[in-house]
Amino acid sequence: MKKFLTLVISGGLLGLGSYSVAAQNKSNKMPFDESIWRVEHLSHQKTFIKFYQNDQKFTYLSFNPYTNQINGSGLCNKFLSFFQKNGDQVTIGKIERQKNTCLDPQVNAQDELFFNNLKLVKSVSVSGKYLKLCDKNNKILITAKFFK
Repeated sequence: MKKFLTLVISGGLLGLGSYSVAAQNKSNKMPFDESIWRVEHLSHQKTFIKFYQNDQKFTYLSFNPYTNQINGSGLCNKFLSFFQKNGDQVTIGKIERQKNTCLDPQVNAQDELFFNNLKLVKSVSVSGKYLKLCDKNNKILITAKFFK
């Protein structure tokens, strides 16, 4: 019985050690780990609308490293594209998106700006819980916060 108990305790400690290594590796791969990033700011926009329709909709994006897809949503329109990554450099392909029109013209304008900025992204960086997507001149186009 003592041998069995020792084996279970040792196995449990080994499992915890493996988990902490996996957690460390995941954070090093951000944002390319299927995490969801809620957009907090777009360049050239003085007022950013964070939520729409009683806080049910928000602008977000996510990178899937297994399919090389980037997907997410503006406040009214979902999107999907493919990306190529080389270090911090990123190339986003043609963006396929819905063409819905919201009732609020400011929301429609923000969606258009989001998708236009997304087309210009050439590099990404993560600092703490914030993701910055930049253009070829390293100017921040989109700032997003880790959501989940």
